[in-house]
Amino acid sequence: MLLGLFMPARLTAIPFTKDDLDTVANFHCGDDPWAEYVSNWIKGADDGVLVALDLGTQVWLYLNSDDDIVGFGSLGMTEWFYPNPYNGKKVKLHVIPAYAVQSRFHKQPPGDWSQHYASEILNDLIAQATYRCLQDPSLASLLGLFVDERNQRAIRHYENHGFIKYAKPIKGSGQRMLLNLPVNEASQGVPIQ
Repeated sequence: MLLGLFMPARLTAIPFTKDDLDTVANFHCGDDPWAEYVSNWIKGADDGVLVALDLGTQVWLYLNSDDDIVGFGSLGMTEWFYPNPYNGKKVKLHVIPAYAVQSRFHKQPPGDWSQHYASEILNDLIAQATYRCLQDPSLASLLGLFVDERNQRAIRHYENHGFIKYAKPIKGSGQRMLLNLPVNEASQGVPIQ
């Protein structure tokens, strides 16, 4: 997280490697199809975390002060058409391939949504992408993701963080969402690990 950009960290981010698969073997973030998908993603499903790591995606586990795995987040690179989502110029941007919070930590700690662990993890991913854009101005200051269009709670969560729906949902991939990163507002801080 960039110092001063978002709220203070209550979670610790540790880099995920293939050696951590046993650690996440019981990861569970819900019973809906989209929740099962991301739970299986971090457990090493065929199109999951191991493929992402091989493609250069960074993945972090987020632990609380009791060393419980609260959730995980990932940050990679992709190319999308921008500003027209259907044609035109392709730009290189950051993407969140998968991100989740374990069920027992949903809406925790109690209080406003902005204080929940889900927001802290997402804010850290936004800060990581922002920091990288500050380091490499050739990157578009954009952060993208896909979300299952049936998962309205997640869509609202992303919208609360400034993401907008970007184009029509893609069958089999979901709703694309896009965030303009706060590169101009950010100081050259250091990500907190």
